[in-house]
Amino acid sequence: MNEVLKTIKNRRTTRSYKKEMITENELSKIVEAGMWAPSGHNRQPWHLTIIENKEIMDKISLETKKVCKNIDDPLYFGWANNNNYDAFYKAPLLILLSYSKDAFSPIDDLGAVSQNMGLAAESIGIGSCWIGFINKLFESSDEKNKEYIKLLNIPEGYKLHHGMIFGYPAKEKLKSQPRKGSFNRIK
Repeated sequence: MNEVLKTIKNRRTTRSYKKEMITENELSKIVEAGMWAPSGHNRQPWHLTIIENKEIMDKISLETKKVCKNIDDPLYFGWANNNNYDAFYKAPLLILLSYSKDAFSPIDDLGAVSQNMGLAAESIGIGSCWIGFINKLFESSDEKNKEYIKLLNIPEGYKLHHGMIFGYPAKEKLKSQPRKGSFNRIK
């Protein structure tokens, strides 16, 4: 089977990590893959913030839970009200993704960056998980957004959006689920 298709089919979300940090070489490969993502009008409107600081990760997780305590979504509400829930599943590494406010298609672009990084991680034995939950914190108020932009040294004109976590998986991957969705073909 083609190696790219094999990697795509083998990638699974990882929610249990070893404490050990991935190597600089592995991190470099993951970030490089993200930088090579396609983007609308090739604007490459992303900024990545690499966080290895557990205190900052814990703060983001805790504050996101506070924001979501009364949210009208059962999944978010459940996470927010679970004292044991860690938004980052104790992963050793978090990469936050931000986009330039003048981007042409920022959410699509960040999706491509995230997919590239997740597939690159899979190809070298690193687990990953896309963390959209924290977006609720960054969207919660201008004050919170400004606080994190300053804390994380996000460039001016960029907006924090979501994160991805990376690390060595602590458990074996789950088996693939059957694919859902549909397509049609018009000739």
